[in-house]
Amino acid sequence: MKKYGHDRPMEAWTVLLRDHNDGYALVGKLEYAGGLGLAVPFESGVNAGFKLAGGAFYGLQTLKPGLVLQVGGTVGWTYNGYASPIDGSLNSIDLLPTARLRLAVQPRLFVYGDGGLGLAFVHYKATISLYPGGPSFSSSGTDTALLVKLGGGVGYDIQPNLSLTFEPAFNIYLKSGSMTQFTMLVGALYRP
Repeated sequence: MKKYGHDRPMEAWTVLLRDHNDGYALVGKLEYAGGLGLAVPFESGVNAGFKLAGGAFYGLQTLKPGLVLQVGGTVGWTYNGYASPIDGSLNSIDLLPTARLRLAVQPRLFVYGDGGLGLAFVHYKATISLYPGGPSFSSSGTDTALLVKLGGGVGYDIQPNLSLTFEPAFNIYLKSGSMTQFTMLVGALYRP
């Protein structure tokens, strides 16, 4: 295993974890992120759905040993259905530049907090019947909303270049008829 300058994998782990805990191994490098999870809206009439997200983060600077500032962004897709008697769906595509503070707490364990401000393209389609078997009315549309994300997460290094993550976050869509969703994503970070 010559990638880290050692023939023995255990020594490679030791060197990587020392640098990772100090944060220096992340500065100037990209991490690729991906996750899938639950999206729970706070508004009545909208059912829980799911979110799929992916992105990249660049290690900008070590603020102190173990604490790294990363910048990057994510692209996400969220799907929710409507509660009865409305039949339809609510979809959003999120483009979200993000800043992240990442702190190593154990040799393989880290926590992070992040925040972002971006855009969401929201599409809805709804049909409602006045009574079962009766006439129905349909409506659909697409709108752009300002998106604010406040979240964090915990990660565990399963290999020198691969981590598993759990990331809860609040996603606030600001527009007339704004909406807030709580998401819980399970994913991975990959460092080439």
